[in-house]
Amino acid sequence: MKNTSIAFYLIAVVMFITTACDKDVRVTGVMLDEKEITLSVGESRILRAAVAPANASEITVYWESDNPAVSVDSRGRVTAGTPAANRNINSGIRQATIRVSTMEGEFEDFCNVTVTGFPVITITSQPEASVNVVQGNINEVLSVEASATADATLTYQWYQSKTDKYTDGTIIPDATDSSFAIHTNLTVSNNPIIFYFCEIRTMDGANSVFSDITSVNVRHRIIISVQPTAITNVTEGSITGNISISANTTAAGFVTNQWFRATTDSNAEGTAIQGANSSTFNLPTTLTASNSPYYYFCEVSVPGVSSVRSDVATVIVAPPPPVITITSNPARNTTVTPESITGSLSVTASISPSRTLNYQWYRNTANSNLGGTAISGATGSSFTIPTNLALGTYYYYCEISAAGVSTVRSHVATVLVSHPVITISTQPALTTTVTQYSSNSSRTLQIEASVTPSRTLNYQWYANGAAISGATNSSFAIPSNQSEGTYYYFCVLSVDGTTPPVSVNSNVATVIVQ
Repeated sequence: MKNTSIAFYLIAVVMFITTACDKDVRVTGVMLDEKEITLSVGESRILRAAVAPANASEITVYWESDNPAVSVDSRGRVTAGTPAANRNINSGIRQATIRVSTMEGEFEDFCNVTVTGFPVITITSQPEASVNVVQGNINEVLSVEASATADATLTYQWYQSKTDKYTDGTIIPDATDSSFAIHTNLTVSNNPIIFYFCEIRTMDGANSVFSDITSVNVRHRIIISVQPTAITNVTEGSITGNISISANTTAAGFVTNQWFRATTDSNAEGTAIQGANSSTFNLPTTLTASNSPYYYFCEVSVPGVSSVRSDVATVIVAPPPPVITITSNPARNTTVTPESITGSLSVTASISPSRTLNYQWYRNTANSNLGGTAISGATGSSFTIPTNLALGTYYYYCEISAAGVSTVRSHVATVLVSHPVITISTQPALTTTVTQYSSNSSRTLQIEASVTPSRTLNYQWYANGAAISGATNSSFAIPSNQSEGTYYYFCVLSVDGTTPPVSVNSNVATVIVQ
């Protein structure tokens, strides 16, 4: 009986052991040999996973990465490759988490992978936040500047959007430069506001980055198609002319103009000119050289549209040129006699501002101050009439000049060379009746005369054809002691020093003595 019990015991032990050996060992966990690793781009490393317990029946594990740029194979080999573009990250460091899990029990462990060595893109200059453009005259350009580490090559792609959100952007074909010319066909009615931004990439694995978003605001335009003349030269005292513009607009409305005067060559500031509201501005005639130059510009306005200003028009006023003024012309007529030619012709002139005046006298064959012949040595303000002139008429004039000034000419001075001319203005009475031995004024014969040119006149009275001794004045007293009868008197007027002699006889005065 005792042996039987032992036998059953042994059988039971054997059966227990056999049963225990045939039973699976369950997985209770899994652990990686590294929790943190750092890889360079292209580098690989093997992670080892230990399944617990060591004698677990099922030791199969699964590997996976949460970043496709960092791969892991079925043996736990982790490789750092090129990551996909990520708009929200721009860093030289990439992160990934490697997960290992058991097939049985779904136990898991993790390793954080850091990948270094990717190029870093840095935007150094953003496009403008907001740009205003005018319909029909759009020529603005957006630009972005960027750099990348590791000498990575940059590529660009511009987008447009109807909102200020990156997610609403659409690619603009062929807009692949760092600068982008805003579309020229934008209009206020169709595109009052449009947004642009640029995506920058590299070919070497860097995450792309996006520029700031630019809002482009389309406005109606005022275009000055014809600018005022840049520089206008005028002369003080004789200012004429104008400056003008031509402008148009895409908006509905009346175009108004306002001219301004500025103190500098800039249209930033100026003083509105009262009444100057036309496209043409007449230059003031009162401008002076001392205040020159003058600056003008025009501001063009349309309701609801931003006004525009023309270029600056510069008006340069030159001082008035020096002017020669003749204040005293030579005498128009001068008569001289060939035996005693004397006298001179003279002219007086002034110039402002002061300069040296030059004189040149001319002789002409006609009564004109053009076409004469310059007289050698006659270069003063006065000219001595030549003493050797023969009988005749001579014409002279003076030309006055100064450096850089228009010449002027005097009047013509006529010089007449002739013998003296005696002119009797009052003849003695033709008939005079006197009483013998009376003494009154009626017994005097009187003559008045002149000579041209001026000379001393000689008088000689005659009675009945015989010279009366001592009767050499312009008047002659009839003798009171004459006998009754009829007497005939006349006077001979003469001048000395002429060849031939010059003389003239008065009328015969009949004197009746009673």
